[in-house]
Amino acid sequence: MKPKNIVYGVLLSSLLFSFATAQQCTLQVIWKIIDHHEDHPLEFATLFIEESNRAFVSDSSGSILVQGLCPGYYHIAIQHFGCETVRQYIEIFQDTSYTVFMEHHSYALDPVLIKDSNAKQPGANRQVMQAGVLRHQLDRPIASILESIAGVSAKKNGANISSPIIQGLSGNRINLLHAGVLHAGQQWGADHAPEIDPFSAQQITVVKGVDAIPYGGNGLGGMVLMEPGTISKDPHLHGAAQAILRSNGKSVHLGFKLEQSKNKWEWRWVGSGKISGDHKSPAYYLTNTGSRDLSTSFLANYSAGVKEQLKFYYAYFHTEPGILRGSHIGNLTDLQEAIGREKPFFTKDNFSYSIEAPKQKVQHHFLKCSYQAEKQQLFTDYTLAFQWNNRQEFDIRRSGRSEIPSLDLHLATGHLQLNHQLEGNHRKISFGISSQVQLNTSNKGTGIIAFIPDYTAINPGAYAKALFESPHLRLDIGGRYDFHVLNVDYIRRGTSLTIEKLQRSFHNMSVATGLEWMLSESFQIDLNGGWTQRAPHVNELYSNGLHQSVAGIEEGDPNLNQEASLKFQMTAKLLLHQWLNFECAVWHQNINDFIFLEPQKEPRLTIRGAFPVFLYKQTDARLLGLDIQGKFEWAPHWQLDAKASYVRAEDRSHQPITGIPPTQINGTLHYFLHRQGQVRRWDFFISPAYHFKQTRYAIESDLLDPPPAYFIMSAGIEAEAFLLKKHWYSGIIAENVFNKRYRDYLNRLRYYADEEGLGAHFYLRVEF
Repeated sequence: MKPKNIVYGVLLSSLLFSFATAQQCTLQVIWKIIDHHEDHPLEFATLFIEESNRAFVSDSSGSILVQGLCPGYYHIAIQHFGCETVRQYIEIFQDTSYTVFMEHHSYALDPVLIKDSNAKQPGANRQVMQAGVLRHQLDRPIASILESIAGVSAKKNGANISSPIIQGLSGNRINLLHAGVLHAGQQWGADHAPEIDPFSAQQITVVKGVDAIPYGGNGLGGMVLMEPGTISKDPHLHGAAQAILRSNGKSVHLGFKLEQSKNKWEWRWVGSGKISGDHKSPAYYLTNTGSRDLSTSFLANYSAGVKEQLKFYYAYFHTEPGILRGSHIGNLTDLQEAIGREKPFFTKDNFSYSIEAPKQKVQHHFLKCSYQAEKQQLFTDYTLAFQWNNRQEFDIRRSGRSEIPSLDLHLATGHLQLNHQLEGNHRKISFGISSQVQLNTSNKGTGIIAFIPDYTAINPGAYAKALFESPHLRLDIGGRYDFHVLNVDYIRRGTSLTIEKLQRSFHNMSVATGLEWMLSESFQIDLNGGWTQRAPHVNELYSNGLHQSVAGIEEGDPNLNQEASLKFQMTAKLLLHQWLNFECAVWHQNINDFIFLEPQKEPRLTIRGAFPVFLYKQTDARLLGLDIQGKFEWAPHWQLDAKASYVRAEDRSHQPITGIPPTQINGTLHYFLHRQGQVRRWDFFISPAYHFKQTRYAIESDLLDPPPAYFIMSAGIEAEAFLLKKHWYSGIIAENVFNKRYRDYLNRLRYYADEEGLGAHFYLRVEF
């Protein structure tokens, strides 16, 4: 064959191949974008095809028609004003259609992820914080993040340590679930933050109703669910890298995530670290308030069969926060002067990253293995978990002994859970058993008797729940029994130290019911009620000594009874298409034998310094409150999120209970801009907040009058872009923009110092 003919043949083959290829790119796909809760179409939703960098916008029916697609695999991203971005990895080899449900109402009911399903729990008031809301604040403590939810506050011990308060209750009355297992740490004090990295959570759910039946524990106040989330079914390696920089404290937070789903295996690795120095109030540095944090987690799932799965999860968390130096005083005279002082003692005039005593060191290991199977209508979950927690507290000690911990506790916890769920027509029955065994020991080489004694605790339990539903009604009812046995090696102080073997046991009963009533497509009523008993914790019974991190002496009462709570809650929800989502919850709770920590007027001088004294007492308590929150979108680019909460608490003699959150009102005004270029979305926002003064208090039960009311403002800009075939998120947010000088009633260190002043933080996140 002549060379000329060969050239013509090659050209003709290329043309025919190109024509054939072009002919194949004729597929069309229709996407239907629907509101998750109202089943209404979402107009102006934007769909991005990453492989071609093309963008499409939904019409008034929520439809998007994409034509001219070639057969193959595609990464899809769908966005809408105020919604969490939905991502899909799909295969297209023929004309087809997809329906996508977007979470447009972040305050509406949301599921408990028992088996990664979307089964709602009637009457359980749930608020979910998705990844988009969490993104710029993943370096903060969990409780501080949750403050954006109505009815949730944070009990603080300085800048780095906080625990959640849900409808006035905190501590052991809040169940914290990590990957479906009750978190077990030394969480018995206001200074003990949950040892979980928010960066490892894909979503955080707050349950304010009485809905702890499947989980056990002592959830009189509610639950916080931390979920690592599902791994996307994508064989490619994906992940994220994030940096958060804060000016106040000069903190740096770095986080990384990698995940993949291939063949029968799917896995995810997450790691993060943070370093910060002295925070600053408007007038002075808060000396010794830096921190060091490090965490990592690994999740692996193996599909053993069509509907069988093995799951393995490991998480490690380490934190080393400093405690305000001015909260530890050497004598009674200085202590009396330090309480309410305008500027704390030992305040340095310069910034420092150094962390000295007083401080904490805490590390937590968490390991979980579970087997899940679904056969016909029965779903089964077997879970075995182990946690180990080491907590060290460092005092200011003489003769160079400050680096020897004054408290060194080791807590080992084993969990066994067997859960079953049977689904039928319009009904679902759940039942299971669980057991928790704890061993807590102290390091005797500290030279100081631990104020928490060595103990073992055994807590077996069983539960059953039933769900019935009709087109307009959903009824949920359940009960649980728990047996608590506590064996304590109690050190009796006196002229000589003696060890007594003590035992307390408690039988706890819980019953709960919930009703969800859909009066119309846009109006819903949720009713929730329950009776719950809580056994007193070991610190409430047997603590005896200096609780260093809160700078106070605490003494328990071994004769305390278990608490018994009766709570009712009614929630009204109004959902009007896309522009209004309003929710109002009214609740009332009676707690017999309510355990509280009562400050004593006379401080105590010890060889370790002078400290206020707190005693555990009991009374009958009555709490009632109102939580309001809503989202209002009066124009395509504008959105207002607002919330308010009110709590009233008093004892049997109608005297106010100390430490209850004051009334709060806050909100965020957003202005969104969506683009079809590389920068896809802008979000400009301001967030004002007003905290009222707590006027209901008994001064004889506190060391200082509550601080005045205060108003603070935050503002920021966030952007989302698609550059270099990767998703980019960035933002800059200013907090306390007016540099307001104030003290927070819920901060234990308000006795000694002001809150933080003006600060800005910048974050950058890339997802690939």
